[in-house]
Amino acid sequence: MQLLIFIAFLWILTEGIVPPQIKKHFLSHHPDRGTLPRRHHHRTKPSSDPSRHGPFGNFLSGRHKSETFISTTAPDHHKAHQHLGRFGKRDAEEIQRIGQHLGRLRARHSAAHPAALHQQKQEKLEKLKDKLLDTHPVLSIHEINQNAGIDHFLFESDLALTETQAKALADAPIGQNGKRAAGAATAHLWDKTKPIPYTFNSSMDDERIHIVERALISWENETCLRFEKNAIGPNRLEFFVGAGCYSSVGRIDQWEKQPISLGDGCQMVGIASHEIMHSLGVYHTHGRTDRDANIIVNSNSVQSQMLGNFLKLTIKENDNKGIGFDYGSIMHYGSYYFWNGKDSATIVAEDVRYQNTIGNRREIQFSDSKMINSIYKCNEHCTKHINCWNSGYIDPKDCTRCKCPSFFKGKFCEMSQVITHIKHDEMKTIKLAAEEIPSNHQFTTDNVDYDDFTKSVPEVIQSDEGHRLTLRIVDFPTTPLKCYAACRYAGIEIVDGDFEKSGIVICCSKEKNSTFHSKTNRVGIRAWAAPGIPLQYIIKAEADKV
Repeated sequence: MQLLIFIAFLWILTEGIVPPQIKKHFLSHHPDRGTLPRRHHHRTKPSSDPSRHGPFGNFLSGRHKSETFISTTAPDHHKAHQHLGRFGKRDAEEIQRIGQHLGRLRARHSAAHPAALHQQKQEKLEKLKDKLLDTHPVLSIHEINQNAGIDHFLFESDLALTETQAKALADAPIGQNGKRAAGAATAHLWDKTKPIPYTFNSSMDDERIHIVERALISWENETCLRFEKNAIGPNRLEFFVGAGCYSSVGRIDQWEKQPISLGDGCQMVGIASHEIMHSLGVYHTHGRTDRDANIIVNSNSVQSQMLGNFLKLTIKENDNKGIGFDYGSIMHYGSYYFWNGKDSATIVAEDVRYQNTIGNRREIQFSDSKMINSIYKCNEHCTKHINCWNSGYIDPKDCTRCKCPSFFKGKFCEMSQVITHIKHDEMKTIKLAAEEIPSNHQFTTDNVDYDDFTKSVPEVIQSDEGHRLTLRIVDFPTTPLKCYAACRYAGIEIVDGDFEKSGIVICCSKEKNSTFHSKTNRVGIRAWAAPGIPLQYIIKAEADKV
């Protein structure tokens, strides 16, 4: 009945029976996202209020933003209904209300004075700007969703909220953002004792199915969670080809099928892993309660209507299980999310050396899997305590062993994969290299499959206690490579002491011969390169007393 009413209302609109001001309100849209039927020979004016976007146009279509919202041909309501059905079986009116709630949220945060959001850090931000490198952008999740026209119906770029969640966010006072009511972190977890059911919608092609299966295998290998295709259960994950990349947050009791969309541009294992982690109950890293000690949100650079996507959890809402802030988490926003084209990056690392660590979509990090194992209490059945070294923790699949960061091995993570000892006043040359790539294997930016990359064995460089290390990268890969954001295609990582977290990531030619001074007496190094790029790094390392 609602669908019939909508069809009739749309016909009335296009036939000119409705007063112009009502028509304008209904058909208001984002610039370049749509036009009126051709016979009117004019475009509607852009709406500045995101909540006023049409209740259907953005969410129903997987079209690129250059295509029309209302075409001259009859709209395919069957396909539209299918899309809504995948999205938690919600009707168009509910989708519209969610958009309105998120519109209210964005409007309130846009009205706040931008400078007040980071006034105390403005001076430091100005100093850091000069140290930021110019990076070549890579297509990000939020840009994919903006191009698909669904960004105004999603929270934090890719979160498909329930109406209750969206309303809680919109109603909460600024500074008390209501994410507890919105299902933050551990609010809605799956039953870890049973496989999490999932299914593939008929829209999924072989490439996407393969990507999802590999992402699920990664989560199974690193956590206690299991996934089972077509398993019986009241809730299930449904992967489909929608308009953009998005997921729900945690298990949603009232949804039989919880959508994870992998639309055009989302065909990466890292993106699939990111959306799956959302579905397991985790929000973005930039919203952690401890974020202000690690990043600066440069609101002068954020699209004003999107400031609400940079909310911070309160202490009551955010339990990080003692796991530190990781710039390289698969859940961290990229440096230029919702950039307005002005000033510097929207997110600037407090330690600017970590700027290119932000936005990783290569693979899940050690801290990501540790977070899932922690919030799901995966090793609570392990009654005997064992001491794990080097940031390891009890393996939930074997209580007699420790789960180790990639640089370490052994029952208790007591051994390095590879180790180089450097004595006082000694200098050593360390080569991270691999066999030459065949000459007929050319690099392209389509090579985003990290499993196909060449990788060095993670290596630890260590000096005596009371010493610090100085590293200088004297040789880069010979293949010309742009300075890509987050070093997506090639790079070297330097981990300074804390092996639970990601390290400093370097890939820009301007960084050749740059010097790194460690804060501890040992560092970890590893490198990667996409097919067509030779893995070839040479590092000079020496040790000095503190």
